[in-house]
Amino acid sequence: MENVYALLLFGVLGYLLVKFRFPLAPLILGVILGDQIEINLVRAIMTDSDPWLFVTRPISGVMLGLSVLSVVLALWQHRRAQARLVPAAAEEVEF
Repeated sequence: MENVYALLLFGVLGYLLVKFRFPLAPLILGVILGDQIEINLVRAIMTDSDPWLFVTRPISGVMLGLSVLSVVLALWQHRRAQARLVPAAAEEVEF
């Protein structure tokens, strides 16, 4: 019966992902690369337990900064696109 519950859970999850137009590529990348990222994170923490390790090292700091910049840019573009849609929708509805 546990298999039926797992099937139901993942069926509902898949339906919600399709309904809310969640992109498939990041999900696949997360599933495939998640284990390797976790293993390498544990290795890095084992060498030095300082939490600033990822910011103070040049390569990891640049990669972390680029990741943050990528997320901020994506959010900015999404808000800009939404702002363009709102006035266009308001102009179409005239009584």
